[in-house]
Amino acid sequence: VEDLSPDITIKNDVDNMLSGTISHKIIEEAHERSIAPEDIADITTEVFQRFIRQNKLDLASDTYDRHHLIFRQRAANGLIFLRELEAKTGEKITWKMETAFTVEGDHTLKGKIDCIGIGEKRIYLLDFKSSKGSAGKPSE
Repeated sequence: VEDLSPDITIKNDVDNMLSGTISHKIIEEAHERSIAPEDIADITTEVFQRFIRQNKLDLASDTYDRHHLIFRQRAANGLIFLRELEAKTGEKITWKMETAFTVEGDHTLKGKIDCIGIGEKRIYLLDFKSSKGSAGKPSE
């Protein structure tokens, strides 16, 4: 396909950046819809399929299944963490994923944060990790 139409590229895997974005979007949408972590499979499929279309991915079934399982587990862990944080602080927190921000002062800091939470008394900035050194379960 690339030889016939260079503006079309078909990818056969999900890179790390897209993987994080997909996980974050699943967490955000599940939280907005009040979906329980144990019921996250359907929304994982919905979000993953949307990203496959948008990014012109052509995944082998075993690659799809592997990523789906990873996304489902990461999103469930993230969702559990957000809800436990709300319960422990007693605050209703509005969460947004992958939000651009700018902090101006003597120097300007611009970037994108994985997760920002706006509470009644606090602002929470979260940077989710999914490397080998990251937590394997929500309690970690």
